[in-house]
Amino acid sequence: MTGILEHQELSAAWARRDASSVKKVDALLQQAGLDREAIAAQTLAVKLDAFEWIDRMIMQAEARRNMILREIDRHRDVLARRLREASAMIEDAEFAVIAASAPEADAA
Repeated sequence: MTGILEHQELSAAWARRDASSVKKVDALLQQAGLDREAIAAQTLAVKLDAFEWIDRMIMQAEARRNMILREIDRHRDVLARRLREASAMIEDAEFAVIAASAPEADAA
């Protein structure tokens, strides 16, 4: 049981980047013919489900963002069309010049 506790303490110290623990772990890895990449690969293998879950969440968020952007573009197109129609109505309108009237004289 003591060996397990020692290994847990060593791994915790290595994770904290304790200099002596890092050297000890590097030496143990070298004895086993491994390096830090082996630790990264093993960690990835153990946590692969979590990485896949995160990837799915990212894909869903991107899909929602793309849908929102399409809706914004669609609403902009509708607004632009309405503005063009309103502008065309103004251009087609007929205007009449109204003569200015003389001010009425004060009856005093």
